[in-house]
Amino acid sequence: MAHVSPIISKISIYVESFFTWHEMLCEGPTCEIVDSQQFLNIRKAFLSDFYQIEIDEYAFQEDLKIFNNLDDYSDIILWFEYDLFCHVNLIAIISLLQQKKCITSSVFSL
Repeated sequence: MAHVSPIISKISIYVESFFTWHEMLCEGPTCEIVDSQQFLNIRKAFLSDFYQIEIDEYAFQEDLKIFNNLDDYSDIILWFEYDLFCHVNLIAIISLLQQKKCITSSVFSL
């Protein structure tokens, strides 16, 4: 968090890392463990068969690496829209954070 100026001291800028979830889990099969080869294989097959979309497996795995170093961050901000599409993806991210032991019910609030 960077201080902007003495005049507008109540405004802070967060310049950290961003993770964009490029998935549509409201459609097709999945599995419980998001950061797994099984998840990737299931999603790759579904997206290829039904939408002719190819997943860059390396990029997907590289993106998920941000969740391996969450101790480097003081805050995690989950920003999703209000529709079912986004809510299903939000559930997946919360599940991933719990699987990585990054959050517990005592530190998580909506």
